[in-house]
Amino acid sequence: MQSIVIWAGLIGSVLGILTSIIGVAALYRGSVIKGYAAERDFNHLKTYYQSLAEAFKFQTDTFETEFRESRRDLDNRCGRIDKELTEIKALLLSSLHLKFGAKDDD
Repeated sequence: MQSIVIWAGLIGSVLGILTSIIGVAALYRGSVIKGYAAERDFNHLKTYYQSLAEAFKFQTDTFETEFRESRRDLDNRCGRIDKELTEIKALLLSSLHLKFGAKDDD
């Protein structure tokens, strides 16, 4: 009877140690898998933010180009308007000069 108790204690101890080893291995495996998953998620986020930064840079460059073109067009329009206003002013002054200059000659 005593030998059965000893064998049962020995078998129980071996099973306890074996299940502890299996539990530690499963815990380690889970932590490694979580580490790989975290690294994969980090890399996904990193590439997402890189592509977002590239898209933002592209939009900024496009906006700056369009702004420069609009500024150039606006400067050209203002230059043409200034020329036309100068011509109109010259024509008005010449017509006034002719009107009042003709009266002075009489």
